[in-house]
Amino acid sequence: MPLPKPTDNESKSDFIQRCMGDDKARAEFPDNTTRYAVCNSQYEQKFADTYADYGQGVRNNARRGIELNERNGNKCATQTGKVRARQLASGEGISLETIKRMHSYLSRAETAPATAATSATFFGAERPRWDGHEINYENLANLTKSNKQEEHDLRMSKLVNIGALMTDMANILDSLNDCDAPNALHAKVAICEKIIDIMNSVEV
Repeated sequence: MPLPKPTDNESKSDFIQRCMGDDKARAEFPDNTTRYAVCNSQYEQKFADTYADYGQGVRNNARRGIELNERNGNKCATQTGKVRARQLASGEGISLETIKRMHSYLSRAETAPATAATSATFFGAERPRWDGHEINYENLANLTKSNKQEEHDLRMSKLVNIGALMTDMANILDSLNDCDAPNALHAKVAICEKIIDIMNSVEV
């Protein structure tokens, strides 16, 4: 049985508590200090690519949302929302995929003011406004946009490298046209096949 791993919607404190009490972890690491270090490492590895620079306003509003929910007997929000609020309130890192989901949810929420009012409280807007101004989640939108730009730049870089390689191979192919060596034809066929393989590997 492998060591426990944190889920996307699990706060660090909840995971550490679960990991510390796990039978497998207790058997392999009976010393509490060592086991805690291992559990902490498990969590850090899971969320290595995370972002926690979302500002004090987000943390304050998450705390406010938690307090309002507690006053109403914790009847509001889903379990996922409650976990996310605790993560934001404590300043924990949020994965890029989670940020994308948050941004997508807030984008849809603009068509439902009542829902967006709650969402804005958790995710950083001091108050939602519906007079043509956007909810204050620009940092999340920019992060998503930045990630897409990086993916685009990487893809373009690969295409440029592939283009240069195919140009070199085509030049070699041209040079073989005037070659009378016995294996010239075999080399030309091999190069043509390689060019076709490269073209087929390029994602559209």
